[in-house]
Amino acid sequence: MLYRKLRPLLLAILTLALLPLMPGCMRSYDLNERLLIQAIGIDRHEDVYKFTLQAFLSEGSSGTTGVEASKSNVKLITVYGSTISEGLSNVKLVHGKTPFYGQNKYIAIGRSVADDDIERVLAFFVSGNQSRMGTDVVMADGEAAELLALHLPDSMTPALSVQRMLQSDSEHGKLYRSTLMDVTSSFELGLAGCSLPVLTPIEGENETDGLIYCRGTALFRDGSRVGEIDTYQTRGLMWVIKNITSGIVAFIDSENVDVAAVRVKRCGVRISADIVEGVPHFHVKLKAKGSLTELLLKTRGEVTPEIVSEVERYVAEYIESEIERAYSVIAVRHRCDLFRMGTWLKKHEERFWKENCDRWEDILPLTTLDAEVELSINRFDLKS
Repeated sequence: MLYRKLRPLLLAILTLALLPLMPGCMRSYDLNERLLIQAIGIDRHEDVYKFTLQAFLSEGSSGTTGVEASKSNVKLITVYGSTISEGLSNVKLVHGKTPFYGQNKYIAIGRSVADDDIERVLAFFVSGNQSRMGTDVVMADGEAAELLALHLPDSMTPALSVQRMLQSDSEHGKLYRSTLMDVTSSFELGLAGCSLPVLTPIEGENETDGLIYCRGTALFRDGSRVGEIDTYQTRGLMWVIKNITSGIVAFIDSENVDVAAVRVKRCGVRISADIVEGVPHFHVKLKAKGSLTELLLKTRGEVTPEIVSEVERYVAEYIESEIERAYSVIAVRHRCDLFRMGTWLKKHEERFWKENCDRWEDILPLTTLDAEVELSINRFDLKS
């Protein structure tokens, strides 16, 4: 009787005693045996992949212990391979340390890779046990190696600078941010298209004075690049699918107003779908709030409610045109459903969707869209 009561306790003690004798499934590494990868650049020259890896130096670039904010704290590693797995496996062979990708901030795809098939390339990183699905994916305006080699100020590592830039510019509607999860999900779900922000490096006068800016968005369908849109068309897309805040400078040139600068925050959006003469038509209604950050009048006088209403109408029409222009380029010209209108069509016109979902990519260029923006503006935003 006593044995039965003590049996669970004895089994627990025996298990704990045997644990130190059991080898682990994976080998553990000391920090000095690891390469902490912060960013990965992928280019292709004919049949060979070129990988540029940005590795973090925990001892600082001067060789002293610790991290120096005034230094780059990274070193670049370049390896080659006929396949992705072959190229990345060469990192340890060449440098003697095992790479760790769990801290990777972004993956940069060069134009040579983007014009081929990014689906096959990114599938490798999704399958890795160190992959972070929240890792940013960008396209370099040229070679990815040039992007990673650029020295950037005001950050502990260049990869952190790029990550912060992506976050800030995305919130302000300047770029469409895509993660590894976003891109691979679009492939797995069979969605018509995905996108990557296009980053351009600019070298400064000295080695610590570089700059990176987003020149637009690359559009992909079936894994290959089909076109690009500029920053204004990108913002037209983001008014519909993201909660953003963006500054708009309106050159109104009316009887009363010369120039108005307005900070606009999207508050919500409603999308409806109808079938008009056998073709889907979408109506986007957007509500937004704004604040005047600057207003130049033609003549001296007070800012009246009528003048504010005039600015509201102009800026609302400006946003409407951005949305409609973006849709005409992205969906109609390039057949990419980044607006995710297929989802709204399924919700509002389920019968039509069931009958035509298999050929949605062919129907998409025939669809139409109109935008309606309801904007209310405060007098002035003194914080700006």
